[in-house]
Amino acid sequence: MNNNTNTIIVLLAITAAILGAILVGSYTAGPAYAEVSVKQGDYIMGPIGFSNARQLVYVIDMTANKLNTYALNKQNGTVSPVESAPIDLDKCFIKSREKD
Repeated sequence: MNNNTNTIIVLLAITAAILGAILVGSYTAGPAYAEVSVKQGDYIMGPIGFSNARQLVYVIDMTANKLNTYALNKQNGTVSPVESAPIDLDKCFIKSREKD
């Protein structure tokens, strides 16, 4: 065998390995879910996948810089706050702009 034939065989083997890995990965990967946030007025709301039985929804109040998180329980159809008090975002993040 000459050198060109060996090179072609190696390239075909590498291509087959890559295609095989892609094929195995496509059958073993879990489903992908899109999470969408919604801005309405001074509020931003969005879902957070927690488990199959329980989902979370975050609500950001942009005027007060507060974050509230609510748990949606699908089994009994209830909505309850996760934290007893809203999280103050000013304390969590350093403001990017300097105050005059």
